[in-house]
Amino acid sequence: VYPKELIFAHVKSTVGVVALIGLASLLIEVVLLYYILRRKVARPLALFTKAVKDVEAGGHNVCFETLSNDEIGELAESISIMAQKIHDRELERENVLNQERLARQESEKALQLREDFVSLAAHEFRTPLTPLKLQLNQLAFYLEKMKRGEPVDISRVTQLLSLSDKHIYRLNRRIEEMLDASHMRNGRL
Repeated sequence: VYPKELIFAHVKSTVGVVALIGLASLLIEVVLLYYILRRKVARPLALFTKAVKDVEAGGHNVCFETLSNDEIGELAESISIMAQKIHDRELERENVLNQERLARQESEKALQLREDFVSLAAHEFRTPLTPLKLQLNQLAFYLEKMKRGEPVDISRVTQLLSLSDKHIYRLNRRIEEMLDASHMRNGRL
């Protein structure tokens, strides 16, 4: 039969070759795994990180070419859809803000028109009221004179009554004009 040393030498050399082949295949597997992980996981993750930072900074043009048809590809598609939805919502929000800004400007303009109208109406009412008040004061003065039995210029009293009547007519006309304008605005004229 075979001597032990020869068998051990042969086993030793075989174990060395098998160990060397095992190490070589392990090294090949590690290199292949590194390449696959880098290509299939690390590169897409770097792209995802960049895309998320772009979206965070306000960019919305995040679009990936089809990376793969697996979970990584689904994640890429989901990030693209999310970025587009964020962009759409931002546009919608800006549109709503612009509409609100325009409505506020129109409201402020309407308030200013109303204030101008009230100011003008007050002036238009005050214009005939001031002389009317003075004429009524003069008439009251003449009435007091008459009560005391003092002479009164009847032509002046008649003139004051006529002027008062004209101012009352002007005041009444302004009120009717305002009511007509209100009816026209409400479509009831």
